[in-house]
Amino acid sequence: MNPKKLCNCCNVFKKNYVIIVMNCVYGFECNETGQLYFGSTKDFKTRMKKHRNSFNDCMSKHIIQRGNYLQFVIRTFETIYQARQYEDFLIQSQPNCINKLRAYLSQEEQQEINKNNSKKYYQEHKEELNEYNKKYNKEHKEEISECRKKYYQEHKKELNEYKKKYYQEHREEKKEYDKNYQEEHKEELQEYNKKYYEKNKSHKKIWRDNNKDKIDANTKKHQEKLKTQFVECPNCKLNMKKSSFYNHKNKYCPHIKKK
Repeated sequence: MNPKKLCNCCNVFKKNYVIIVMNCVYGFECNETGQLYFGSTKDFKTRMKKHRNSFNDCMSKHIIQRGNYLQFVIRTFETIYQARQYEDFLIQSQPNCINKLRAYLSQEEQQEINKNNSKKYYQEHKEELNEYNKKYNKEHKEEISECRKKYYQEHKKELNEYKKKYYQEHREEKKEYDKNYQEEHKEELQEYNKKYYEKNKSHKKIWRDNNKDKIDANTKKHQEKLKTQFVECPNCKLNMKKSSFYNHKNKYCPHIKKK
């Protein structure tokens, strides 16, 4: 392979000896196997010394150790970041390239890698992390509660606005998710509700007794509100009070298929 063909706009090209170049992309090509290695550097001369060092642990050593290779500079750039971007392009586009690591990652690619690494780490250390979080939450319960209250009070409007917006955008998805979850965990939910009811039975009774007047007032207010609201039956198009609609829909509507 001719290294000159890697780039039509090469302004520097030397092989088999070291030159002083700043912010450049360089390469090694093995004359025996055709393997290619690409790199980028701010100081070409110093970087070449490191490649030839016996402690070199990058992939270039597989080419250099054979002793039969071309060494060349492909292109120079104004900044090292531009050089790394072009090096990354060569690594991904040349089939004989032996580089194992990417030279440049965009912000989106780096975020995606970090996200995947975090997920992988969590899956591998799930029990340890959960145990640590439980212990930490228990030891700092009051501090965490106080911090959450403070944050909520300072960002109340923003949080409520975000919740409303999120609910509107994901309304159908949430309904579908809730429906599937209830079907898949029907027995577990029933068991949980029974236990919860038995556990809080006495508390509910006490609360109702203490707030009896308030409950009666709210019930009357709701009933009065229903009397003033009218709805239309979608089947027979009859207008009626909202309080009567349930019985009409299930018993008296002429379009209902009676069993």
